[in-house]
Parts: sequence; structure tokens; C-alpha cells
Amino acid sequence: MPAEKSTAIPPVPFKPSGDPRRKIAIACQGGGSHTAFTAGILAGFLADDVFWNHHRLVGLSGTSGGAVCASLAWSGLHSGTIQPGANQQPVFASDSKAAREEAARRVLGFWSDLGSPWNQDQFLNQWSLVLARLPVVSDFVPGAVSAYTFDRMKDQLSRYFIPPPDVPKTLLPRLYVGAVDICAGKRHVFRDSQVDVEAIIASAAVPPLYQPVPKRTGDVESWYWDGLFATNPPVSEIVQGNEDIDHIDKPDLLLVIRINPTRKPAPPVLFRDQVDRRNELAGNLALSQELDAILAINAILEETSRGSVTCDVKSLSQ
Repeated sequence: MPAEKSTAIPPVPFKPSGDPRRKIAIACQGGGSHTAFTAGILAGFLADDVFWNHHRLVGLSGTSGGAVCASLAWSGLHSGTIQPGANQQPVFASDSKAAREEAARRVLGFWSDLGSPWNQDQFLNQWSLVLARLPVVSDFVPGAVSAYTFDRMKDQLSRYFIPPPDVPKTLLPRLYVGAVDICAGKRHVFRDSQVDVEAIIASAAVPPLYQPVPKRTGDVESWYWDGLFATNPPVSEIVQGNEDIDHIDKPDLLLVIRINPTRKPAPPVLFRDQVDRRNELAGNLALSQELDAILAINAILEETSRGSVTCDVKSLSQ
């Protein structure tokens, strides 16, 4: 069912400061169609009323398929009206059960509709896998595939991702979507209102299945590919917090939904397995560096500043 047909969401309730619940952020790693697993995990969290009696959601981040899941959940959580907090205190959309249900509906609906019931989609999927594993591909074939995949993904995302008209900075969670700026050679993170359908596709635009996705910021145009090359998913931005609301959005706990396996029992032998392992390593290395940095800072704080607030890190994997 398209998102625009959803029922009205009642106002997000405001709860005063001093709330003892832990602040959490959820980071969704990319991994192509394997991130349907992430959709199931997110839906499970969103449906767990007991969990939200003890937690508040301050941030969502994702890259590639993880960006799809995080963005759809974020748009669903912010689909209702807002009961403003007193004195600019933050309001947590996760406090609304109706908003959580709408978020889960959008996430699961997208992945359900993205299945391949048609023979042409099944054929394209197999062809894409072959292309991705070839060491050399014709210059014309990727462009033809990209034209189809971009339009199909844009149409599918537009049914479920409806950007909220206005999300004040005091309404949590925040959203962070990772991509890589091809020409600048560095990671790029789209935040909150910067995230639109094109930004989500940019985060998932893995070559050669996608051509570079252009995005303009002011007078500057940049081209993006899948964020797995640089930030998969963004976590530094979540943990650093945002100065505009006095770091109230900094989490006590970071949950990372991991897709790519970190270990293998033996080195790959077949060419296709070598390519798969190469992609898994590429998707893990950036995340490992960011998580190691967080753990190192936690260790320093524990040794030098007793009582300082640290951020616990926990990983969920297939």
C-alpha cells in the first residue's frame, strides 16, 4: 500500500526533561538486498512497546540498503503532527506508537514490493550479478542497466518515502545517510531535510549497476556513488551529537545492524567468491575504523574522567 494512503497519526506526545530512559541510535549497514534483514530488525524494534518504555530514539543512520531502511523509518516516525516541548526541549517521535507502526509499515512495505515477481526483474537481477562480477564490462551495458534501475528505484522509493514538510531540530530522531563524493574522493553525509529520494539512491548507487548520481548544493554540483566505499554506515555524526540542541541528541547506546560478515572460515577460492569477499571487506573497513575510534575514546574517558558519559556499542548481525 502506498504511504500516502496511511491513516492519520495522532500528535507525538511530549515528555518533560529528566526522563530516565536511555537514548539510543540505530545505524544500518549497507549490503544490497541483504538489508531486507535490516528491515525485519527495525520493524521488530518499532513494534516492541516494552523496549520503548526504557529507550528513546535520537538518531538513525544508514548507507545503501541500510539508508533505504533508515530513511523510510525516519519518514514514517515524522509523519504525524508534533506536540511541541516546553522551552525548546526535545520531542521523541519514538514515544508515539502510531508513528512507530507507520514507520514499520513503510519499511516492510517497500521491501515486500521490491520483490521480483516478474520474469523480467528476475532476469535483470541475474544479469546484474554477472556484470558485477566481471573484471571488464562494456561501456554501454552499465548505462543501459543504470537507466532502468534508477527509474525503478526512484518510483519504488517515492511510494513510501514522503519527506516531512518541516522537522524542527528539537524533534528526534535525526537522520544521516552516507554516500561518497566521487570527484572529491571523500565521504559525504546527507542530514535530515537534505535527504530526498535522489540522496537515498546516491547512497545505494553501486557501480556498474548505477551511473554517478548528481546532487547540487547551492552553486556546486557533485556526483555520488554508494557510501560503502567511505562510510558504511555513518556513526561518527551520531555519536558527536549536534551543537544546535546542546548535544541532547547524543546517544548513550549505539546499535549497529551489520550485514557483511567480519570473519570467514577459509579464504575464497572461486572468482565469484573472491569478488563477494572483496565487497564484504570494502563494506566493513570504514565501519570498523569508526567503531574502533568510538571504543578508544570510551576507554580514554573511563580512565581519565570518572563519571563521564560514554556511548556503548552493540552489533546485531545475520
